[in-house]
Amino acid sequence: MHESEEENLQRLAQQVKTSCLYIERTMTSAMRMREKAIRRSEIVNILNSVSNAVLQLAEHTKRLVFWLDRTPFDEEQAFVEVRNSISSYMWNLLRNVNVQPKALFETGNQIVRVSNFMVFFFNVRKMGWKKHRNAENSQIGLNFGIM
Repeated sequence: MHESEEENLQRLAQQVKTSCLYIERTMTSAMRMREKAIRRSEIVNILNSVSNAVLQLAEHTKRLVFWLDRTPFDEEQAFVEVRNSISSYMWNLLRNVNVQPKALFETGNQIVRVSNFMVFFFNVRKMGWKKHRNAENSQIGLNFGIM
């Protein structure tokens, strides 16, 4: 996996959060556009936009999970729990997206809920990570207070 010098936990978490917001907007828009879509090609475009949003989130999530799977994060129980939670949320989201096209629109609200929950999760974790750094003067390099 390629890592840039600017890649850090804060940036990766922000990318996942931004991707979740993008999925929420894309799925909400897709559900509205479906009512107006007349041709099959319009529906295919809607489905492609949702798929692209999910692929973007999956890539960002994968990079974040791999980041949390190395030292020193793999030794701290709090970060192991975060990694497992993120993986679980992503699996739930993929399960709702990887369905037949008609069923995708039926699970649209669930996809939006999971995306919103992941955003909420990162907002809550951001505060916990900031508190962790301030309380323990950790040398891990976390500073989620400016996200």
